[in-house]
Amino acid sequence: MSFANFREVAYSTSRLRDEIISHLDALAKDLDFSGLYHQGRRLRISENAVEPFVIVRSSTDPSLFESGIVDHSSPTDEIKNLGFSEHVSETPKNEHIPFKQAVTEEGLRLAVRSDPGGGKTFITKRTAISIARESARRLRELDGPLEDITIPIWMEATKLAEFSPNRIEDDLVNLVRQREQGIGRSDAFYRWYSDQLRR
Repeated sequence: MSFANFREVAYSTSRLRDEIISHLDALAKDLDFSGLYHQGRRLRISENAVEPFVIVRSSTDPSLFESGIVDHSSPTDEIKNLGFSEHVSETPKNEHIPFKQAVTEEGLRLAVRSDPGGGKTFITKRTAISIARESARRLRELDGPLEDITIPIWMEATKLAEFSPNRIEDDLVNLVRQREQGIGRSDAFYRWYSDQLRR
């Protein structure tokens, strides 16, 4: 590779890194405002929450299910059959792990259930904000390759239900394009974002 080509690749990578940081900062800022006010000031989600944790139990424990034997034909069926809002996986009983760690751990499926006003939106937004800020920090400090950066996605279930199951990655990229219309993100950013979703 010639010096000119190397310089062009380095510039492109640097520009892409800056676009990703800008996306993460905007995402964290957009998610951070709650609908709550205190003394005339709109409260930030990131300033007003205790770090939640997840109780992890073994899915082979029949006491977790009313009938003791459940056919988990889909994630939705599994969630419906849970009598609580904890994560279920093949780990020792009653292990407590931070919610953010559980969300970012590969292969774990979580269900957050509660009555209206129980904090589902608050907890999930707070976690997405924390992940976005941590990823932006890592990029600013050049801590690892772009492929290792976690990009949180937060949306309401009703919006997710509008997506085609066979095109969910494309629908997510299009959603980001719509939300960031006018910002002038490069095609390289959207290709990177799409590649991240498919990893």
